[in-house]
Order: sequence, then C-alpha cells, then structure tokens
Amino acid sequence: MIHKLLIQDIKFQFRHGFYYAYLVVTLVYIGLLLLLPYPFRVPLTLLVVFTDPAALGFFFVGAILLLERNQHLLTYIFITPIRINVFLFSKLLSLFLISLLTSVIIVMVVTGSTTSYLQLVSVLLLTSCFFTLCGLFLAVTAQTLNHFLFQAILLMIGLYLPLFSYFQIWDLSFMHVFPTYSAVFLLQGALQGGWPYLNQSFLIHTSLLLVWNMVAFFLTSQRFKRHMLPNQGDGKELSL
Repeated sequence: MIHKLLIQDIKFQFRHGFYYAYLVVTLVYIGLLLLLPYPFRVPLTLLVVFTDPAALGFFFVGAILLLERNQHLLTYIFITPIRINVFLFSKLLSLFLISLLTSVIIVMVVTGSTTSYLQLVSVLLLTSCFFTLCGLFLAVTAQTLNHFLFQAILLMIGLYLPLFSYFQIWDLSFMHVFPTYSAVFLLQGALQGGWPYLNQSFLIHTSLLLVWNMVAFFLTSQRFKRHMLPNQGDGKELSL
C-alpha cells in the first residue's frame, strides 16, 4: 500500500513543479559555492545541506497538504483503508528523496571525496523527516497558506536558535539536546570524513535525533487523528 501512495505523492510533486524548482535551486547553490575559495566551501556547504532538507520538508509539505486539501485529494485518500502512519511515511519518504538527490549532488560537486556518504544519507533522513513532521503538524490545522507560513516561520526561528550555540555565538548548554544542534553536529562530521561509529558524541546525537523523530511522529499522527479524520467520513478505517 505504501509504495502506491509514495508513487502518487512523487507524481503529485512532479506535476506541481517541486522537482524542477529544486533542480534550479541545486544548480544555483553549486554555482555560488564553487565561486568561493575552497576553505570556505565546507562550512557553507554544511549550512546549505542543513537548511535544504529543513526548508524542503518544513515549508513544502505545508503547501502540498493545502494543495491536496483544495483539490479534494484527501477526501479520496481518507475513504480508503489507508492508515495514518502509512500516509505520513509516504510524505516523509517522498520529500526525503528530493532532499537526498539535491544534497548529495551538491556535496559531490563542491566538497569531493572527503565526505562519508553513508553518514550523510542517514543524517539527511533523520533531519528531513523531523522537519517534515513539524510541517505536517502545523499544516493540519492551517486554514490558508499564509496562516501556515506564519506559524512555520515562528517555529523555525525557535528551532534555529541552537545554531548560535553550535557556532559559539551564544553558548547555552541546554540547546545541545535540540534536534537542530544534533543535525548540524552529525552533518559536519559526515562532510569531514565521518564520525567513528562508536564515538560517544556520534551515538548521543544520533540517538537524540531518533528520539525527536519518534516524538514528532507520535504528536503529528495524533494531531491528524484529532483534526483531520473527523472531517473525512467516520475515520474508522484510518484509526491507528
């Protein structure tokens, strides 16, 4: 069931130009980064690769959900025996694929062979899924795109605050447990050749990102059940 829904999501994203838009964005990123002296490329590539899945998952999923609602696609989806978790997993995987393609292409062209691609893919997956879940959580109750964007920008500002701590601009130790801190930490390690898998910091931040994803998935699925399903028939077939 999930593979059919995933194919449908990818076709929907193609039809509305998401892949073409990110092709242009990827080419622009590569062009700008290659103009920089090599010592500046890695830190700026780190920021680009971090913000890419974050912005893609967070903001695009809101637009996608609102488009699907306006085109009454959710009505047809939610009268089928599709469970909420299958619906969410399809959204997470379809947006992760775009993020993976763009980020890996940027890293391969700009930084070369110093990257641990296995760790890069794993941290991109966790980062993309977390931010996509945040976007879905907000989009469920958003009445308009402007309403969603207003909430999303406020939440994104809060989630980005740990970056000040990571780059030692404003050091607050409690921010080290935030998902954005862990994501940047793991991405930097991947771009610099990879963390040893038994490294304590690597294990801690990987575990933190996993926990944040599980919490976000639970909260988002419950929010869908509470706010979306009552408007889509009796919702019995979609119960968790």
